[in-house]
Amino acid sequence: MAKKQERRIAVLLVLALALAMLVFSRAREAAPRPTPRADGVELILPPREAGAETPQVYDDLPELDISSWEYLLVNQAHNIGRYAPEVEQIAGTSSYFDVRALDALNALLQAARDAGYTPHVYVGYRSYVIQSQQFDRQVTEFLNQGYSELDAEKAAAEIVAEPGTSEHQSGLGVDILDRYTETLSGFEMDANFAAWLRENCVTYGFVARYPEEKISVTGRYEPWHVRYVGAVAAQFMTEHDLALEEFVALYR
Repeated sequence: MAKKQERRIAVLLVLALALAMLVFSRAREAAPRPTPRADGVELILPPREAGAETPQVYDDLPELDISSWEYLLVNQAHNIGRYAPEVEQIAGTSSYFDVRALDALNALLQAARDAGYTPHVYVGYRSYVIQSQQFDRQVTEFLNQGYSELDAEKAAAEIVAEPGTSEHQSGLGVDILDRYTETLSGFEMDANFAAWLRENCVTYGFVARYPEEKISVTGRYEPWHVRYVGAVAAQFMTEHDLALEEFVALYR
């Protein structure tokens, strides 16, 4: 009698354990998952704040996979960690660019030359390690000036992007100037070339990433910085005057 009771208890324990595992498995499947991004990086958009305006609805919004590599969003709110695309050297420069968009960049540079300009690639891809070194150097400068560690890091972040938050790490952002310069500090870009670059880069799948009128969205103004997003997205973003943050948010 005692043995039968023990067997019943054992069976009940096994059934209870199996049921618990099933419930746990179903709960995991039902849990919302972030949209996967290119090469394992996840596209995690911040939740819309209470009272925030709902993004405009566009009838011509392209049907595309927003998790694809060319739409990778990189900024202070979207740290991509140690993401490292396959890059190749840009001909005639010491800079590198994502191999998947290199032909488009070369075509843009050639178009600028054909238009009578002498485009200079100031910087393309910058790795996580290099970005870390630049950021640490800037922090050290502020520490040497008497800043606390916390204040030094905050001050440095206003000058140099923190590791993982620079678009140059995506391999899809590039600074194109109208002439050679050793530093962008105090650099004034030729207005005619800046206008040409912004107007014509869309033809090759690029957009002006940090235009002056989008400072409230991107936090910066860099007329020399263009970003590859592909022909379809570039055309749509340009027609509707959208920053990459605004474009990606339409797919939430």
